[in-house]
Amino acid sequence: ASFSEVDRKPEVIVFPEGYRLSLVNDPTVRRILFQDTDALLINSLYIPENDKEGYGSIEFESTTHGIVGSHNKTVLVPLGEYLPSALQFLYTLLDGDTLESYLTTQEQRRTLRGSTATPFTYDGVTYGALLCSEILSPEIYRSLANDGAQILINVANNAWFHGSPLVYEKTLQLAKIHAVYSRKYFLTASNQSPSFVISPQGVVVAETRWGEEVPLVFDVPL
Repeated sequence: ASFSEVDRKPEVIVFPEGYRLSLVNDPTVRRILFQDTDALLINSLYIPENDKEGYGSIEFESTTHGIVGSHNKTVLVPLGEYLPSALQFLYTLLDGDTLESYLTTQEQRRTLRGSTATPFTYDGVTYGALLCSEILSPEIYRSLANDGAQILINVANNAWFHGSPLVYEKTLQLAKIHAVYSRKYFLTASNQSPSFVISPQGVVVAETRWGEEVPLVFDVPL
């Protein structure tokens, strides 16, 4: 649908991990959706480094200026994105087919660890945006807030866990901790579980429902 149907056009749109609306070299899509108004899209994507390795990345894209910033994921998922050395021995105890299947997958697409995340400023607002499992870090969001981030964001892919209610609950608890600890609003855009907004007091002030596929619209006071 066109954003002309919304009373107030959004200034920033956050997509769950794995979803990406790219406007690069596509002025027709840009004109239809945004009527030449400027909005910041926070996307995620996989950036190949070579044939077998690459980075999970957050990408900031303006609807009028194109790609304006990005940074790579620093906290990786054990087994999903890398094999911890402590588990390598345990994998040798598995049957050959299981081990070979896992190693083949890792060889085909191995995720590399990015450098330190930094806040991103656009149109006078500074964002601290991280990818999915980076919510587990007790330090990164606090560091982003200390470095000037006004809004904290997590771009999540809970489809990894098939919409697990337990993962959702733990993610919500972590988001509340980050929000209160940093005294910032915390936004999570997720798939297969609710997206939500947490106030600096740790209160859920907006949330989608389970199984609901609609945008979550919220005015963040700065």
